[in-house]
Parts: sequence; structure tokens; C-alpha cells
Amino acid sequence: MLAVIVSLLLAISLESPHLKHPAIDLLVFYGAIGPKRIAAAHRMGHVVTFAIAATIALLVSDSRTRKCQTVLSLLAIAILTETMQHWVYRNPLEWWDIRDDMLGVLIGFLCLTTYQRVRAMRSDWRG
Repeated sequence: MLAVIVSLLLAISLESPHLKHPAIDLLVFYGAIGPKRIAAAHRMGHVVTFAIAATIALLVSDSRTRKCQTVLSLLAIAILTETMQHWVYRNPLEWWDIRDDMLGVLIGFLCLTTYQRVRAMRSDWRG
């Protein structure tokens, strides 16, 4: 649960128009990075944040039911984050951000599952 809260706070801080990112502003001003690279970094921020949150949250989930609850909770956080940004900052509702968040959850789930299976196979091989 702590991982979900931390990732939620990180996502909100990255999305806040009131928080300035002087390094990014400076790079844009000098033409080092353009809007396409910023958009790609923004998307990767969503994917990585939710992949980390999903990996940590799923790691402590002990049953299939808990894992489903975790994924649904992360989906709810993604939807609530975007909805709150829409209400508070009057940003357009960005469905692609929710898609990127869920892609991160899927990547986190697949990485954790793969790691657990490889670890089990190695212990069977050694054992």
C-alpha cells in the first residue's frame, strides 16, 4: 500500500503545472529537446511509476484475489489521478495517460511473474 501511495504522490507531482521543472525548461529553450521528447518522457514516467508500484504491491500480495485487488486499486488510482487533474487544473482528461499507467502495471506484473518463475525453476534445478 505504501508503494501505491508513493507512486500516487510522484505522479501528482510530475503532473502539476504549478511545479516548475527548470532543467526541462532550459533544455527546451535551447532546443536540446523538443515537444516530442518531452511527451515520450512524460509517457515513460507514467509507465515506470506504475510498473514500480505494481511490482512492489504485487510482491507482497499473497493470493490471486489480492493480486486482482491490487491491479484494480492501481486502475482506480490512475483514473482518480487523471480525474482530479481535470477538475483541479482544468486539464483535458487524458485517457492515454490511464492507458500508459495500465501498461506499467502490466509490465510490472509480467516482470514479477517472470522473475518468480525463473527463480522457482533455478531452485528446482539446483535442488
